[in-house]
Parts: sequence; structure tokens; C-alpha cells
Amino acid sequence: MLIKPALVARSKRQPLAWRDLAHGSYLCQAERNALAPYWATIAGDYALQLGRLSEAISKGCRAREKVPVHPGDDARVRAQLNALPFARRSVDVVIMAHVLEYADDPHQLLREADRSLAFDGYLILTLYNPLALATLTGLFPGSAGKPPWSGRYFSKARIEDWLGLLNYEVLASGYAGSRALWLSRSDASHESENRLCNYVPWLRSCYYLIARKRVFPLTPSPGFLQFARQVTTPKAVPSPTSRNI
Repeated sequence: MLIKPALVARSKRQPLAWRDLAHGSYLCQAERNALAPYWATIAGDYALQLGRLSEAISKGCRAREKVPVHPGDDARVRAQLNALPFARRSVDVVIMAHVLEYADDPHQLLREADRSLAFDGYLILTLYNPLALATLTGLFPGSAGKPPWSGRYFSKARIEDWLGLLNYEVLASGYAGSRALWLSRSDASHESENRLCNYVPWLRSCYYLIARKRVFPLTPSPGFLQFARQVTTPKAVPSPTSRNI
């Protein structure tokens, strides 16, 4: 079976900070740079930063209130991500950085984010790329149990399919991080960047998705009903004039 079920018995251990990842500060900066051009077009008053890693990559978010949410003591709202304590359709932006890879039920996390998100709201996701050169490093002895290789990998097409089922339109997507993420944790330079990734972007370490909740009204507007009435009402056909014979 090539595609494994999304639901598993136990969740993976979530990284507590970017420094827990090999080349964590490099990946954080790469994702922050990739998302930077889009924040100007993402409008909203309230943004949820779900997970411990989301706050760092969303520095450019222009929402009036940015609320970090995770189970840790340092969260502004301490909660489990699969049961968010927010009213339905109450926030405008939801940011999830490397959250789905460590969840036992990623579908439930997306459903909770969707429940809290307002119509036409924005959902920003970043995930590890299963096709990246960096995944080869996870095959080395001793690296399989360390982040980012300890998480599960979901392809970009699979996440887009999940979003489509929830009526999201993917506005933008792309890849970030050109390193192979060797076991060395040095972040001092960019000399280890692989030039092949510049020509084949889908070999990069991570990918991002910017999607918007789309809702089509089930009740037609009064203007549409008036227009439809005019179109569908048949015109009176004059009866032919009878002639006396």
C-alpha cells in the first residue's frame, strides 16, 4: 500500500521549538521568506497560530490580533489543537506550521481549523516534502527518530485533495529550503545548499499552501430571483385573428 492511512494510533512527538530540528533556524527563515510576499494580500483581524512553530514563520502577518495556540504553558491560549476553544467562524486566518505531520488524526485538525475559520478566511500550511533530497538523510542510522525525519510525510497533492473536500481554493503554493539537511546542525552558512533544487523546486525540504475558504450561497439573492422571474416568465402570445368566411 503506497498511501498509508492518515489516522494512526499514536501521535508523533511534536518539536517544542525550531531549534529542535536539524537546521531548524535555516528552515524557519526559508519558510518565512517564502511566505513574505503573500502577507500583504491576506486580510483579517484575528489570526490563530496553531502549534509551537507557527508563530516564528508568521511575523509578517498583518492581523490585528495574533493568538499562539498549543498545549504548552507559554501559549496565549493553551488548548489541544484537535478541540479548539473558539466559536464557529470567529477567526480570519489560521496558520499551521508542521502540525499535521505529528498528529494522530490530521483530518480532525483540519476540521477544527475549518470550523473556527470564517467564510473566505485564509488557511496557511507548511509541511515537510516527502520528495525532498532531505528525506534521504533520514535513512542514515540515528536520524530516523529525530525531527524533522521523525514526522510523517504527506504529499502536496494529498493535502490539496483534503482541502478540496473542505471547499478550499488553493491560491498559492511553493517549496522552500534547498539544503539536504545533513546530520550537521550548523546554520552559519548557506554553502550546503544544493543547486539542483534551484532547477527542480519540488526537491526542496518543505512546501507551503495558502488556501481560502470558499462558500457558495444556497439561497439566491432577491436580485437574482427577480432576474430569473423575468427570464422564465413566458410572454403572452396574441391569438390569431379569426376571419369570417
